[in-house]
Amino acid sequence: MGIIKQCFTQIVMLVTLAMGIWCVYTLIHAVCDIFKIGQKQEKQRRLICYGGFLASAFLAYGCMVWSKHYSVDSFNVMYDMSPFWHMQLGRYTNCGTILWAQFLGLNQVISQQLFMMLWIIVLATTMWVIYYSIMDLSGPMTLTGKLLTAGAVVLSFVNVFTMELMLFPEMAMVLLLGNLALGLSVRSALEENGWKKWVASAVSLSIALGCYQSYIGIYEAFVLAGIYLKFREQPQKRYQQSVIALMVGGGVSLFNVVLVKVLLKAGFIADSGRGASISWEVIQSNIRELILYQLKFWTNADGILPEAGMLLIGIVTLIGLVVIFVKAKGGEERLFLAVMLTAAYGLGYAPHLIESRIDLSPRSNVAIWAVIAVVWILAVIVFFQDSKPIVRKWSNVLVASVIMVQILTMQDMAANEQAMNAIDILEADQIANKIEQYEEETGNTVSKIAITYDQNPTIYQEQSRYRHSQLGVRIMVTDYSNYRLISSRVNRELQKTDMPDEIFQQYFSEKDWNELNVEEQVFCEDDVAYVAVY
Repeated sequence: MGIIKQCFTQIVMLVTLAMGIWCVYTLIHAVCDIFKIGQKQEKQRRLICYGGFLASAFLAYGCMVWSKHYSVDSFNVMYDMSPFWHMQLGRYTNCGTILWAQFLGLNQVISQQLFMMLWIIVLATTMWVIYYSIMDLSGPMTLTGKLLTAGAVVLSFVNVFTMELMLFPEMAMVLLLGNLALGLSVRSALEENGWKKWVASAVSLSIALGCYQSYIGIYEAFVLAGIYLKFREQPQKRYQQSVIALMVGGGVSLFNVVLVKVLLKAGFIADSGRGASISWEVIQSNIRELILYQLKFWTNADGILPEAGMLLIGIVTLIGLVVIFVKAKGGEERLFLAVMLTAAYGLGYAPHLIESRIDLSPRSNVAIWAVIAVVWILAVIVFFQDSKPIVRKWSNVLVASVIMVQILTMQDMAANEQAMNAIDILEADQIANKIEQYEEETGNTVSKIAITYDQNPTIYQEQSRYRHSQLGVRIMVTDYSNYRLISSRVNRELQKTDMPDEIFQQYFSEKDWNELNVEEQVFCEDDVAYVAVY
């Protein structure tokens, strides 16, 4: 069985290499297509536009390049990147990427700043490709219309929900292929070359969903919007292409689910406990959770934005919807728009619909910004660019203000997380110093660590401005990462072991601390350090 699994690992790596080659080939094709326009000035403008997207991405996420950040998972990943755990979740692209990183001696946490820089470049490329996929279908547009459309595309990827995802810095490496493939899948779907475009789109989309399943919502939002713009005057063609787009998305999603089930049945991967379930009871329960979750989303962005901030975005989006439906040509077009936007919004949460153990967090909303962006883009194309100059001016001011609020909040989130990291690291340093002091005094070498908790462990850092989901959670209270954090501070890997009942009863039973006291919470004996976390 060991040989079979080794062969399976090699196959995953080869397939991932093929994915990378496909993305490079498709990217070259997309870039050539974007620059095929004859005028030199237009080519220069398109290159400058890429610079604008790169600047916006770097302005938002560049702080993650200048200094390291750590999530509750990071120190565990530092010692064990667990590629096949990603495969258990249907993220086969991530699995192959990590296998190649291990082969090359790279670590996704230790080298996070390099991968974050590469991810920012990839993100700018994705926004640029999607932007011109839409622009090439929209016809002549004023400068104001172009700026508004670009701003809406930026908001699809530069937002607080994506930042919450990237505050898991270990994700930067594994998102590289998926992010790039996402933009390429949209571009392919909106090309002219018949059935071949759908094959190319499906291949790229399978790479993207093998990275992060929520990308299905972003894909469908932009592809359906592009189809609407492309075939606005041809209802039959519009419906035909939209059905194909939904079938491609559904087929690739089904492939993702079936692949995990097959590999699980064959014994190549273990059950994560978070896989897909088609049980009607589970789906009903998840639908209820998702409906209730909308209130949290539209009031304060699930605890991230000020309440007025998300309400304002909701009002602007509602205005955009009214404009679109008023300007639509008849009942048929209004019906199409209603179905299109509802489908895109619902597909943004589709992975959670069949999740066996639903876990909603701010990053669950990464695709919803694309739906909001599509509403704004369509409103711009059908109304705002031909409106009075004062309307266009204030529309630009509004979009720029929303982007600025997003970026400022993102910077605050990153700064907050780094400050909370410092507290965890400081406490780990104090524990490491206690261990080293014991070793100097006794001559023993500590190689194992047992960790327990007091009666009321503090889950969130009290000083954190964000205390929701994993934001603000103490690494020291995370059982799969705290011992790894301490290991990193003593510069050797400590083996986790169980806390003996007699040690617990003698030193830690019925205790309830509010801060670290190493004299009371750390005890060493022989080669084991016993730690109680407050």
